[in-house]
Amino acid sequence: MSGFPVSEFSKFNVKDLVKDNKKVHFSFYRAGELWYEHEDGLLFPVPISDVGDATFLKTDRAMLFMRYIRKHIDAVGKEIMKNLDEEATKEINKEIVKQVMETK
Repeated sequence: MSGFPVSEFSKFNVKDLVKDNKKVHFSFYRAGELWYEHEDGLLFPVPISDVGDATFLKTDRAMLFMRYIRKHIDAVGKEIMKNLDEEATKEINKEIVKQVMETK
């Protein structure tokens, strides 16, 4: 999704990413999405289905991409939480099995 480990991804804040005239740069197109890279390193998609007849430049102001940046940060955050929940569930299940085996 983003290419960043959880600890690195958590540093991204939408307001910080769009302030001070920060820039995004077109990186590549794949599977119906334009992928842009923020100057701070965040890689995020812009779905072609949302584009209409807009013009997308090679380099542009991050503020104009705030909607897509926010969507991507939210989606990755949800995925991180899901994975953390799955890991926590696995650990709890291991503990339960361990306790059951000890009582036998």
